[in-house]
Formats: sequence, structure tokens, C-alpha cells
Amino acid sequence: MLIEPNSPTTYRVEYRGTGEGLFGLVLQNFILRVLTLNLYYPWAKTEFRKHVWSNTFFLDQALVYRGLGIEVFKGFCKVFLIYLAFGFANFFATLLMGKVGSVILSLTGFALFLCIIPRIILGAYRYRLTRTTWRGVRFGLKRIEKDFTWMFVRGALLTLVSFGFYAPVFYHLIYKMKIEATSFGNLDFRYTGDVGEEYLIYVKGVLLSILTLGIYSFWFAAELMRYRVGHTEVGGAVLSRDVTGMDFVKMGLLGGLALIFTIGIAFPWVFAYRARLVLGKTVATGTIDFESVAQSASAVSASGEAASDFFDLDTGFFNFDFDI
Repeated sequence: MLIEPNSPTTYRVEYRGTGEGLFGLVLQNFILRVLTLNLYYPWAKTEFRKHVWSNTFFLDQALVYRGLGIEVFKGFCKVFLIYLAFGFANFFATLLMGKVGSVILSLTGFALFLCIIPRIILGAYRYRLTRTTWRGVRFGLKRIEKDFTWMFVRGALLTLVSFGFYAPVFYHLIYKMKIEATSFGNLDFRYTGDVGEEYLIYVKGVLLSILTLGIYSFWFAAELMRYRVGHTEVGGAVLSRDVTGMDFVKMGLLGGLALIFTIGIAFPWVFAYRARLVLGKTVATGTIDFESVAQSASAVSASGEAASDFFDLDTGFFNFDFDI
């Protein structure tokens, strides 16, 4: 499909997957994970992403996920060996120096872990992006490890000493830095959201969620998503996602009840419904000259992806995210 580069256009995203189409894959992955004592997990996760990406369409062309299960498995092995080495170090430190050695090593480990977390977050995000292509062009992430790590450590400490009042600023900076480092070929993403406006959304959302015993949290989540996506740009287009609080009620509350009452069997249908709803309301409006997009991103290691899973840091919506 040829898009005139000078005419403002509305570009829509569409998810065409169904619960029926996903059920067989989910069942197969479950059986193989049980039979292999969960060693099949990296391949199961990869096959799941391939299915989801192949059913996500933009201008009638699907995304392609080129990740490999063996890449994630090797990443898991590296992370596990590092974790094991730290465990042995802690054992010998305690053996040689008693509780003092254990405390010193624990504090050192905490400081190192605090510095490693942002690199894990970026590594997982970069891996997903560089393994994702559309029309043969990869997504990518600029090298911002040093600045992102400093921001993350400082933000985590400020959030701690401010008893959480700095948290909205911290979350704003995480989102902003990740989005502004994201690219599609040679097209860069931008985030124009204001930290003050986001802070007010958080204050209102938290207060009303408390007053309504959590009910308003669905509307809080929807407003924050609308604001963030609505202030995200790529090329000459501005994104939008017109989700509502009731959409989040359907996805969260009703979807959760469906999973509970079916003992998880309804997961493929719940996932497909959520993906169709959210992606179906994602629109880019403006001008993007796709014909001039050139390749710029390169492939990277899957260690960050594995570490994100290992430490349970993968918190993206649907566990399938570009954060937008």
C-alpha cells in the first residue's frame, strides 16, 4: 500500500488473532513445559510472541517476531550462573567472616542489583524491539544505559526517602527515556508529555482509588494510558489510544473472573479480547513517509530478556509491549 508522504493520514493498528487460534498453542506450550520441567519456557514464550506479532497488523501488513527460543535459553543460563556465583560468594563470606561478611555482601549485592535493574529493563526492551520487524525494517533502541542507570538509581532512592511522593516523576522519566530512545528504522519516537500533568493524573487517580475502594483505579489506568500514548509521536504522526475506564473493567475485572472460574482455560480468549480492544483503539494520525524508512537497528543479546523474566521484572501490558 503506497502512502502519499505529504497527505495527513490516519493509520490504524488491528489485532486479528482469536482465542480459538491461540488455544492450541497455549495447550501445546503448557504440555511441553510440564514434560520438560519448564525447560521449554524460552521456546514457549518465543512461539507465543510469534503468534501475537503475526496477528498484529498495521496497514494490512503483520509484524514479524524473529526471536529464537535458544537465544532466551542461553540468556537464562548466563543469568542463572551469575545468580549462583553470588549465592556461593554469600555462603563463603558468611563462613569466613560470619554475619558481618554476610551483611557487607548483602549490602553490596543490593547496590549492584539496583544498578543492574535498569540495564535489565533496557536489555529486555531492546531485545524485543530488535527482534521485531515490519515490512522488513527492525525497531531499535539507542544506547542510553549510562544516563538511564543514573536516573533510575537516583529516582529509586528519591522515591524511597520521599515516602513515594517522587514516584510519579520517576515513572514519567522511565517512560520518557525509553520512548525517546525507541526507533523504527531511521524514524525516532518522541514523548511530549509534561511531568506536572502526569503528576496530577497520579494524585487524582490514587486519591479517588482510595476513596472508591479501588474502583476508580480502572479509570486511573485508562487516563494515564490515554495521556502517555496521546503524547507519543513517531515520524510525522501523533499516536492516540481511546481506551476508557469501562474498557479496563472489562479487561481486568471481567477477564480476571473468567480466568478464575475456568481455572485459566479462558486465557487465550481473554488475551485475544484484550489485544483486539487495546490495539484496535490505537491510531497514528499525521504524515509518515514509509518509503524512505531505512534500516538502522542491529540485533543484540537476549540476556536482558532472560534476566527480566528471572527477576520477574517484565511488567509490560499483556507481557507484550513496546510501552505504547
